[in-house]
This record gives sequence, structure tokens and C-alpha cells, in this order.
Amino acid sequence: MPETSSVQEKKGTLRWFCGVPVFANPLILTDLFSALVILWFMTVLLMALAQLLLGTGPLLPSHLTAASIFAGYLVLFSLIIYTAVVLIFYPHGYVMLFRFEDSGIYIESLRGRTGGRLFRTRPFAVGPSFTPRRSVVRNVSWADVRGVRELADMNVIILKKRGTLARIYCPDKAVYEAALRFIRKKAVCHV
Repeated sequence: MPETSSVQEKKGTLRWFCGVPVFANPLILTDLFSALVILWFMTVLLMALAQLLLGTGPLLPSHLTAASIFAGYLVLFSLIIYTAVVLIFYPHGYVMLFRFEDSGIYIESLRGRTGGRLFRTRPFAVGPSFTPRRSVVRNVSWADVRGVRELADMNVIILKKRGTLARIYCPDKAVYEAALRFIRKKAVCHV
């Protein structure tokens, strides 16, 4: 796999491929751990409410302890499932195709052998010889972009609407800077 990527710039468009790590990606792990914290609290809350509404006696500390232990096991099971899915389906990450156009952003997620490493944390370059097995396509309009968060140390740009609209992964600084310039010209929020 090449260590630098080639960005194709034509008049009014910008296009590149980028490998995205999954197992050790800090952005994905942040989302995962946030979801697990919410899962833990919701499980404890639902079990406490069930005891209050359906139980024969008052809510005791032992009920909350049991709910906390069960929620802990549920979180642990979820982590094991995440690890298994990543190791089976995404051990080398996945590839994203980004195409910036005047009307918006075309994003395609591609599955296939990328050549990435399991513990890689940053996006990486993928050569044009990549052969995808499956893909998911998404289009983002420039009118939907309400904010931009720059993660220069990771070469990632997060487009915001109310929450995260899209993550733009860039394999190197040159692509990152070209993408940021394009976004600043096109986004409604005028970053």
C-alpha cells in the first residue's frame, strides 16, 4: 500500500480514497464508549423502574446493586460483540471514497481488503488497486453543513448540522488542507 495518497483535483471537484481504521479509531471508540455509558445508565434506570412498578416491596440498595451488575455484564457483552465484529469483518478497516462537488459531497464506504493494520489510529492512504466487495453511498448537501470541526492532528474534518453530519477522513496533510479549502468555499456556514 502506498504511504501517500493522490488527490484528484479538477475544476469544481476534489476526489480521493482513504482507509479508515476501525478497531483503534479514537472517533469510533469515543462513540462506542458514549453509547456504552448510556446503555449502562438506561439499563439501571429501567431495572429500577421495573422494581418500583412491578416489585412487591420498596426499591432497596440491593436492587440497585443487582441492576448495576447486570448493566456491567451487558456493557461487557457489547464490548465483546464489537471486538468480534471488528476482528471478523473489519480487521484492516474500510475504505471511503470522497468526492467534493459544487452541489455537495459524495461519500461511499467500501468494504474489502485495505492493507491497514489492526491497531492503526489514523486514516491511511489506499492505492487505486483496491477492489471493493460492497459499498454504501451517501450524499451531503453543502446547504446542510452548519459547522465544521477540524481535527488536524488526525487529518479528519467533522461536518456538523445539529450533531455530526459527516466525518471527512483524509490520508495526509495535503488532502486535508485541500479539503478544508474546498469546504471553506462551499459551506453555507462560511467556516
